[in-house]
Amino acid sequence: METLTAEEAAQNLLKLMTLAHQDGRQFRITAEEGTIVLLSEETYQNLIVTLELLATPGLMNGLRVLDTNSPSFS
Repeated sequence: METLTAEEAAQNLLKLMTLAHQDGRQFRITAEEGTIVLLSEETYQNLIVTLELLATPGLMNGLRVLDTNSPSFS
């Protein structure tokens, strides 16, 4: 993940947005007030869905059961 100052990000905001949207790139933007991350809405939504799935009780256990019952193709 590329790190930029807030000033650099402000000067190149449209370019950064295009790179995030088209190429899926992510950028860390730092300032005295703190650090933020710029990423596409699609990437953000995918992260949220993944977190929701991982937070679902029993889901991972159910997937492990399915995996152990699957035929091996090796």
